[in-house]
Amino acid sequence: MQASAVSLQEIVEGAIASHRGKVGALLPVLHSIQDKLGHVPKQAVPMIAQAMSLSRAEVHGVMSFYHDFRGEPCR
Repeated sequence: MQASAVSLQEIVEGAIASHRGKVGALLPVLHSIQDKLGHVPKQAVPMIAQAMSLSRAEVHGVMSFYHDFRGEPCR
């Protein structure tokens, strides 16, 4: 699925806004982004980390631990 005219930043901000204040929001945020784009782009990791007061390593660690998440589109 393509994001057409919607920017990556808007997708990330929308996903975070949808789950703001929830305990354990990182997983739903990652799922939301991947549902829209088909993957979680590497460029999104610092945006997610900053918005959620996490380190980039924490976000990357969750993405690499759970095999459901892809950092690149399927070929």
